[in-house]
Amino acid sequence: MNLGNNIKSLRTAKKMTQEELADLLGTTSKSVSRWEQSLTYPDISLLPFIANVFEVTVDELLGVENIKQDEYVKELKKQADQYAMNNDYENELKLWQEAYKKLPNNDEVKVCLISIMNTINIVTNTIKYSNEIVKIAESILEKSTNNNIKINATQCLIDLYSQMDNIEMAEYYCKQLPSDLLSTRNVMETRYLKDGKLLKSIQMNICDFISEIGRESEFVIYNNRIQTSNEYKKEYLERLIKIEELVFVKDNDYGYHSVSTIFNNIELAKLEIRTTNKEDAVINCFNNILRASDYIINFKPHIIKTPFMNQLECTDICSYSSVLRDLKNNILKELIDNIFKQYKNLEIYQDILGKVNEM
Repeated sequence: MNLGNNIKSLRTAKKMTQEELADLLGTTSKSVSRWEQSLTYPDISLLPFIANVFEVTVDELLGVENIKQDEYVKELKKQADQYAMNNDYENELKLWQEAYKKLPNNDEVKVCLISIMNTINIVTNTIKYSNEIVKIAESILEKSTNNNIKINATQCLIDLYSQMDNIEMAEYYCKQLPSDLLSTRNVMETRYLKDGKLLKSIQMNICDFISEIGRESEFVIYNNRIQTSNEYKKEYLERLIKIEELVFVKDNDYGYHSVSTIFNNIELAKLEIRTTNKEDAVINCFNNILRASDYIINFKPHIIKTPFMNQLECTDICSYSSVLRDLKNNILKELIDNIFKQYKNLEIYQDILGKVNEM
């Protein structure tokens, strides 16, 4: 029961002292303090009076309503994931629009709604939902006490204003975001997070950091910004793969990085052929691709196994939405590149094609 936390949250939201609440209820501030610390609970006969002070129902005071909402939103997210897997953005939008009508004050519903609106704007290259995104996102920033949801709302505003070429507003909201590295440093130095929450926070930051390295690697590997030699690209990609394996991979559990593992190893195999053409090195890349493909096919939500990520739940395989929309064909397109012609008769190459076709 979160009754103590709920009383404290509702009291502070009303800008009311413990003494003021005690006076209204005919009790002592010491009793209120003990309630809020969950050392004792108010007499059941007091619950309607406490609820009345805070203008909530008894269910809301006890957190029952929140539990029901959490379960409802959890089921909605499962349905939304199915729509997302099929790129069915319109039905995903309708899902969250209906949920918003039922739960207009639920922060998770609001942020899911503006996220799908934002996605549709980007995919269709329009700003159709700009007014709705701004209105809902700003209400989240004004009222929400959930920092992660506020960050997601801020990122939606940054994406929207960037798409609108409103650089001034995009920069304004960028400055509202916390610096991940500074936040992590603060968490580590103050040690205010307990019971695994500290480690989880650090692991999330490490995950984001490595993902960003992966995104930046494309500028090197695919000559998007930097022109360099195949030897340099090969060394760069080898080091990136080692970092991802060290942090994410254990017992064929690839965490969030199975998709990047596949594409990185395909590109590394190409670079091996262009530089040394050592068959063992190319086959090693093929083995990595095969294992990561098997992980995707048999994926189930789980806590990541590797010690560096063992506080994080992996709920999906995660990667760029543009890649995931047609993952199988995107992988096959890379694998049938003529550069692999000398390896196409190998059993492992054919095994990879078979696995990918199962996706």
